[in-house]
Amino acid sequence: MAWLKYLKENESISPSSVNSNYSYATCKRFMNTFTPRDTLPQGSWLFVNIENLNINTYQDASIEQSTDDLSYIVVYETTDEFVPVKSVINGNYLYFQTAEIHEETEEIASRYAVYYCSKNLRKLNPIDNGGELDYQISSITNPYYAEYNEVSTNTFEVDLDSDLSYNFSFINSFDDWKNGTTNKPGAKVYISFSGPSIILKGGRGPQNGKLNLRIISLADQNNPKASVAVDWTTIDTFASVAESNYTLYSFDELEERDYIAEIEVLHDKNTSSSGNAISISSYLFKYNVYLTLGKEIINQIDNTFTSLGGIR
Repeated sequence: MAWLKYLKENESISPSSVNSNYSYATCKRFMNTFTPRDTLPQGSWLFVNIENLNINTYQDASIEQSTDDLSYIVVYETTDEFVPVKSVINGNYLYFQTAEIHEETEEIASRYAVYYCSKNLRKLNPIDNGGELDYQISSITNPYYAEYNEVSTNTFEVDLDSDLSYNFSFINSFDDWKNGTTNKPGAKVYISFSGPSIILKGGRGPQNGKLNLRIISLADQNNPKASVAVDWTTIDTFASVAESNYTLYSFDELEERDYIAEIEVLHDKNTSSSGNAISISSYLFKYNVYLTLGKEIINQIDNTFTSLGGIR
């Protein structure tokens, strides 16, 4: 099986055919292939649940397991090409950037894999090794290292001009709505997205009213029926000073599945408001391609590792 290799720390650049000069990560897991519903630009952030998996650990010389936030790396790979990407773990999720553009409705050409259980993997650097691309750990730069604050956890934005599979659906759009704005109580709009989080943006101001919002989880292969995930919640968009592109609603405790949010303008309004205006401009969410990690594969190329202990 093809395996990411990298020159040992402090090893001089040498012919790439000399395998003794290389190190190999102890473990890897492949992610499933996927076909995105919308085009994902290169550098988009994806995520996979790693709950109960020891991804950010390594085995030291005494075969003791130690936590190390550098001990893993995500790679987009074929049998003979390895493209590391930026990655970071936060909570139960491993976040990583896409290595190339993934076109809508096209299955990805290669597979993403996470290598782990070895020190300093997120310090890998690409190097020119006699005209061939190689990798080596460096203490100076780490191009595939990311901090969580670099990750916008709601990176996929849908605005009024978007032409995407996830989008707005304004009811009576010509009569009730104009450019995402309405003054008509009872006007409705639906938005589609994938969990586990959603942010709704819009305007607030002295003429703004209230809206009701609920989130409905859609049926899928694991859930045969649609159901209410978040019941009706009232949102008051009145403010004494007008403000656009304001976060009207945010929720991040949904399951990893597809949803519809139903939004309805209310007759009720803040006593200080002079109208019932509701203005919606965009929404953001984690674009979920429903990644899972496969079984753990253990390096069989070298003999530097003898026991995995409790690793799964």
